[in-house]
Amino acid sequence: MDPVGGNTVYTHTAKTPTGTPGIRHEKEEVITEEAYKDFHYYRADPHSRPIFKRRYTFCHAGQEFELDVFSGHLMGLCILELEGSRVGEPVELPFWLSPYREVTEDPAYTNDRLARRDKV
Repeated sequence: MDPVGGNTVYTHTAKTPTGTPGIRHEKEEVITEEAYKDFHYYRADPHSRPIFKRRYTFCHAGQEFELDVFSGHLMGLCILELEGSRVGEPVELPFWLSPYREVTEDPAYTNDRLARRDKV
């Protein structure tokens, strides 16, 4: 349990490219803390570190967003993801989201690359 009253959730996410920019298949499953520790101990890349983030979900203009606010070595980084959109569908970002930079196709923002960074 975290100090703000939420829960700590361990997830394993597998993302597979579809060949269409910005679109990928995503399989996310909740795992136990024990499974996370086993996975991290046996399979973790020694050059990477865990990613810690707080996820906020909200709707804006009829679209569902996930806002990830990072802590630890990525303190100060926030990434907004639009869930379930269709290719070509117009996106209306919240007014408070400024300034921003599009990182959809930027390989520096994959979880693997973020875990290898020293800082933001």
